[in-house]
Amino acid sequence: MSLNYVMIGSNDVIKARVFYDALLPVIGGRLVADDMPHAVCYALPGGGRMWIATPFDQATATPGNGTMVGLRCSSTDVVQAAHDIALAQGGQDEGAPARARNMARISMAPMSGIWTATR
Repeated sequence: MSLNYVMIGSNDVIKARVFYDALLPVIGGRLVADDMPHAVCYALPGGGRMWIATPFDQATATPGNGTMVGLRCSSTDVVQAAHDIALAQGGQDEGAPARARNMARISMAPMSGIWTATR
């Protein structure tokens, strides 16, 4: 069994789309569904998908305590590029790319803990 998709709740899908439209192409992601202003979906390398959407229950989207999404990158240079783009798009730096671990942590409200990491 493999993961098919992850859904990330957002209180501002339009703003989130600007962020992910800039970030995901760097790691090989691409937009595959657009239901603005309610949801967008990106195909990720390896076949998974990531939806950004307003919550189904129409309540406020909040970060899950301990929730984290890991996005695989092809190299440490791509990790650095993704980190730089995420910060330029308003993400919060939760740890600069660590070459020894090949990962960086970036958060984009309301979701915390987007990890980018190499294979």
